[in-house]
Amino acid sequence: MSDPVEQELFRRVVDALLREDHLGLSSGGGPDGPGWWQAPHRGGRLRLPVRPDGFQHAVRLARAELYVHPPAPAAARRVGTLAQLLELLAPHGDADAEQGWRAFTDECRQDLLARRLATTTRSGVYARVAAARVGTPTGFAGALLDDVLAAHVGHAVYPTDRCRHGLDDADLLRYAPEHATRFALRWLPVPARTLRLTGRLPAWWPPPRRAGEVLLPVHPLTADRLDLPVLDRPGSLVRPTLSMRTVALDSDPTTHLKLPLATASLGARNRRTLAPDSLCDGAAVAGLLGGIAAEQPRFADRIIHADESTFGHCDDELRSFLLRRLPTGLDRATVVPVAALAAPDPTTGTVAQRIGGTNPTPLLESYLDLLLDWHVCLWLRYGVALEAHPQNIHLVLPVDGPVRLLYKDNDGARLDRRHADTLRLRDQRMWIRHPGELADMFVTITLHLAAAAPLLALAEQGVAVPSPAEALASRLRDARDRWGDTPAARDLVDRVLTADRLPVKAMLTAGTLLPKHRLGCTDVNKYYRRTGPNYLRSAA
Repeated sequence: MSDPVEQELFRRVVDALLREDHLGLSSGGGPDGPGWWQAPHRGGRLRLPVRPDGFQHAVRLARAELYVHPPAPAAARRVGTLAQLLELLAPHGDADAEQGWRAFTDECRQDLLARRLATTTRSGVYARVAAARVGTPTGFAGALLDDVLAAHVGHAVYPTDRCRHGLDDADLLRYAPEHATRFALRWLPVPARTLRLTGRLPAWWPPPRRAGEVLLPVHPLTADRLDLPVLDRPGSLVRPTLSMRTVALDSDPTTHLKLPLATASLGARNRRTLAPDSLCDGAAVAGLLGGIAAEQPRFADRIIHADESTFGHCDDELRSFLLRRLPTGLDRATVVPVAALAAPDPTTGTVAQRIGGTNPTPLLESYLDLLLDWHVCLWLRYGVALEAHPQNIHLVLPVDGPVRLLYKDNDGARLDRRHADTLRLRDQRMWIRHPGELADMFVTITLHLAAAAPLLALAEQGVAVPSPAEALASRLRDARDRWGDTPAARDLVDRVLTADRLPVKAMLTAGTLLPKHRLGCTDVNKYYRRTGPNYLRSAA
């Protein structure tokens, strides 16, 4: 296999299957001499060329191949294409697993097409990004350019993140963030009495055709797939953010619309609709977080939140919207999504180096200081853990003053029930049943994805940055001592620092390979395996 795009996907798939123990690749296997991992297989013994990892598994695939060693005297067989790999590792004798594998096989096919398309268009896209940054280097207009760069890097854990189920090349070129596109929104007329609106619509919202009607914003992909009777309206040009279902007004990048998208991503079960209950819950949690940040002097004016208090729906997860207003007054600030920090930048090395200089370590340390301080405070002092993925956190670098963090999308948080008297949540899964659930969220999202993953990705590109152990362990201890006001609270952090294994999200298993009832989970995004190496212990 000479196609570097297929080689990349081959490695990503094997790494995920090894991490999530598909067919016992991890639990049934082990080292087999320097640079090799072996595992049992119905066709004999598998040997995988590996290199040390230590992030979410002990090893990762070193090159895009593996070998099947059947019982002697037959010779070993090399597996070197994605099709061969998927055939080799297909489950048998389990209807649920076989159905999930068929879905994953199709997911791999779509992902490969999307990766090849992005590779084909990348040079032109990067040239447009570089040209656009000359005129809009800062503020949220600049952040949208970094969303494009982040989209070319992809997800740190999910292997087939480029697949948006059912979208073809034309759809991706029109609507996907990696192609730096612009397109017009569609507007669906609905009876005003059916719209459940929270907040007030802005002055720019297009007027209805007749009395008793209101226009609902609709993503054109959803409109086409559902054959909705939508209208075009002038002044509705938008740009996709990294989330894809969230778009920014081209004329005002501080205004975003989160819209249902008729597809699934990061798993066949991860449908990108917009549940009405999630809109209410996200606004409620944002209010709680704003109050916490305001009452703690360390975070006042440094932790900021998007205004997500205006939303509407017609009791339908495909006819709903969230109007997000980002803070004003940041036009001169450098605003960068955390997901873009390790992305290659068309003008200089990586995004982290563009904003932090040749040595971005001081900038990264300032970011990690605030990130871990805030999240440990929420965890230990307030019983809150945020599902704040790197795409939902923006680093804000003012012209003068310290680093700030901007948060959005709070509908996936976990909370203990001390807040139940003041917070009314529709999704009861957000309330924890055991304190360990907060730790799981903190480790798998904040620690793994928001803190460790950017450091590892930058190091992979040759940027001299601290290791996760060097950068994170001491900061966790400091935050523990600052916010852990009881021995029991401090012990929660100590368990993370000293555990033999850390939880990792089994996103592929829960998102595509097996149904929830087989796994005993209620949320495909919160299914964990407790098998990750503890990369913090090397700093002990």
